[in-house]
Formats: sequence, C-alpha cells, structure tokens
Amino acid sequence: KQVINAEYGVTSEEDEHLYLLRPESPDMRTDLGQFLSPDGICCTGGYVYVVEEQNNRICGVTDHGEPFTVFGDNNGGFTLNKPGGISVYPEKELLLVCDRGNKRISMWDKLGNPVDTIPLSQHPDCCCYAGYGILVVGTTQGEVLFVDLDCRRHVFTWTNKQLKYPGFITGVAVDNRQNVYICDPKNHRVIKVYR
Repeated sequence: KQVINAEYGVTSEEDEHLYLLRPESPDMRTDLGQFLSPDGICCTGGYVYVVEEQNNRICGVTDHGEPFTVFGDNNGGFTLNKPGGISVYPEKELLLVCDRGNKRISMWDKLGNPVDTIPLSQHPDCCCYAGYGILVVGTTQGEVLFVDLDCRRHVFTWTNKQLKYPGFITGVAVDNRQNVYICDPKNHRVIKVYR
C-alpha cells in the first residue's frame, strides 16, 4: 500500500494499467520534457493523453512514455486556453477537452486533429463521459453541466448550495448505473447525485 500525495489526475485503461499524474514525478519526463501544470489525463487504445495547462496543449504518449502527438496550440485555428479535464467519447473515437479560457468543450480525434467545439456559458474544469452521448462537466463556478454531444448543447445544470466554496469542483465521475460523483475538496467529501 502506497500513500499518494498531490496527484493531478488518475485514469485506467482496459488492460487494467493505472496511470497517475504527479507534478514532480520522474516518470513525468518524456521526450517532450517535463510536463508543466499537468491538469488532466485519460487513456484509450493504449495511448495516454496528458493536459498541460501552462503550455495550452495536449500531449499524447504511448503507455511507455513515447510521444506521438502534441496538439492544442493552434491546430487548424483551434487554440486551447487553459485546458483542464479530458475524457473520451468512445462511440465516436473522440477526445473531449475542457477548454476553460475559451468557455467550450473542444473535440479532437486521437491524432490531435480538431473536429468541433461546443460553446458553454461557464468555464469547464473537469469532465467525464457518462454514456449515451452525454458529457458531465464540472465548472469553475461550482455547477455541473450535462452536455448532449450529438446535439452540441448543454441540456441540464446541477447546483448544490451546500458546496462551501462553489468554485472548487475538481472532479466528476459516473458509475455504470449513471450516478454522478462530484469531488468537493473544500468540504473533504464526494457528493453522489442519483440519476
């Protein structure tokens, strides 16, 4: 059993590998250099994608740490601005990036080519794909948005007045029964929202 401190993200792949983002970890060094402000991580098809907030980019690496793509810094007119969370839309094989500074979800293919954007009224901070074309998005304003990816619009907002500091939702997750879990770090708890 290992005690883990100051992680920026965690994800797992179908092969049951577990990947952690740690700010000072030596395994964070790749041919791309030390990641600056890693703020999100996801994996699909044997590839790991790391969000770098300070460099406004996404780095794609193999599960052995070998880089294969970097994107977000003006790919086809798409420029990320303070990216945060990242998730996978498996049915369409797309990466979904919380583009905080641009108030949108940016959609990319697995090689880093821009596909589309979904404008939002708030700054998205973290996200999790819930299935059925729905993305659950935690915002810096302390609300959770449910976004219909196929219709390209936000369809529902969840707000909890019990959040001590509403601007601090740092993670969202969805279980196989479609229950949503919200990380509320200032109150040292996880909130379960029943579907």
